[in-house]
Amino acid sequence: MSTDRPRPIIVDDIDPDIVYTGPWFQDQGSQNSAGNFGPVFQDTLHGTKSDASLSYAFNGSRVVVFGSNSLRNDSGVLDPSWECFVDKISIGASKPFPFDENNWVFCQQDTLVDGPHVLTVNVTVAKAQTFWFDQIQYVPSASVALDQQIILVDSLDPELQYGPGWQALGGTANMTSVQNAQFEFHFTGIQLSWYGFIPQEFPHGPSPATYSIDGQTPINFLLKGLPQVSGSIYNQEFFSTQALSPGPHKLVVVHEGTGSTTPLTLDYIVVQNGTIPATNTTSNPNNGTTAPASNTTSGTKSKTPVGAIAGGVIGGLVLILLAVIGFLFLRRRDKRRLSRESASSFDPGHTVEPFNAGVQTGPSLQALQTAQVGSGYSSRGYIHHGSMPSSSNTDFTSIVAPSSGTTGHPQPLQPNRLPSSSNTSEFNPYVPHEPLVPPKVQREREAAEAALRLHRPPAGPRPFSAQSDDTPSSLMLHEDSGVRISPDGQRVNRVLEVPPLYTPG
Repeated sequence: MSTDRPRPIIVDDIDPDIVYTGPWFQDQGSQNSAGNFGPVFQDTLHGTKSDASLSYAFNGSRVVVFGSNSLRNDSGVLDPSWECFVDKISIGASKPFPFDENNWVFCQQDTLVDGPHVLTVNVTVAKAQTFWFDQIQYVPSASVALDQQIILVDSLDPELQYGPGWQALGGTANMTSVQNAQFEFHFTGIQLSWYGFIPQEFPHGPSPATYSIDGQTPINFLLKGLPQVSGSIYNQEFFSTQALSPGPHKLVVVHEGTGSTTPLTLDYIVVQNGTIPATNTTSNPNNGTTAPASNTTSGTKSKTPVGAIAGGVIGGLVLILLAVIGFLFLRRRDKRRLSRESASSFDPGHTVEPFNAGVQTGPSLQALQTAQVGSGYSSRGYIHHGSMPSSSNTDFTSIVAPSSGTTGHPQPLQPNRLPSSSNTSEFNPYVPHEPLVPPKVQREREAAEAALRLHRPPAGPRPFSAQSDDTPSSLMLHEDSGVRISPDGQRVNRVLEVPPLYTPG
């Protein structure tokens, strides 16, 4: 399961590597119905009604602590309270939330130095209000072995293959309402679970779907939909495979519902990794030990191919010589071409065609100076798929509009993919661009600037002159000396003036 996108490791509350200090107790599913963020992970929690702590050592660069939020408010005093530490440095705690919710972020640190760390959570309980701990997620270092680990694969993972009919849903998941829309994922592990959420804004009727592993007979599962008075619910496990043999597998999911039933959504996939038996040694069938390589030599002695070596050396020298001759020839040809171009640029016999008397049509200056910039692209980084906004409405601001492709459906969210464009040339709003100006306008600007420089007074103080204050000044733009022809075809004589030359003082 190698991928450039980091996949977090999930550490459930029952993991034996978590060190609990104090009167902790284990709970089995009593809080699953709290809030609309779904049941707790694997239906287990650790709780405490007194001051306690827990710690966990890991190697990674990011860590998040989840639990079930359940606070008691006595005149503004909240109970329980907690504080998280990484390597004895406080990373604080999340803001208090007044309602009960599972899969709630208690604390997190996103910018750890990649390496070994120790997470500690200190809990303070004033009036026996239970503190519920659920799981830890961390982005592991490259050296961390994934054997027997629980891996989270979010909906943006580059190895997820969405077929036609899938589209983005609210910027946090992908969905399809198209019948027979398919999904594929190649993974290594011994079990897989699919998690999505059920949006309130779509039809609520039950929707059938199937999944299959390694081309076996498809297994049916049902999207139950929502009650009419219910809001969106999150972190829903749609199906979980049976135990698989350790090694690589292929998952295929097919949506069999329609646009009038509950859509199939994908928020994240949880994979239980398994150990693949090593096969890089050759065993002796007689005693089971590794067979060593044979060091015996045959009776025929090998001879050094002197002729082949000499031929190879001579051939290499010939190739080098040919390359040098070719380089010198190309260099000499380029010099001759540059000399001819330089001579032709000063050809006294070169003539200039007069301006065309006809009116030429083309884009206006305003049109040339206006550049259209496409919609901005924002890339989202690593996203937690537990806590959602506490609202019954799903955020649909990032739903991709239907494309004009053959499928008629936009592509699902994918990492490192920019919106496609039908234009052959692209305009990058982050790279400065000079405005497009016609040559004639550019020449007029340069002429006006030159005239202003001629009439600009020299630097430094100058004596007072009454005439300079009373005499009005004007600017005449002098055109080039090309031939001008009137619209009726008659030659027109124009008077071309040049600025007078003034003596200093």
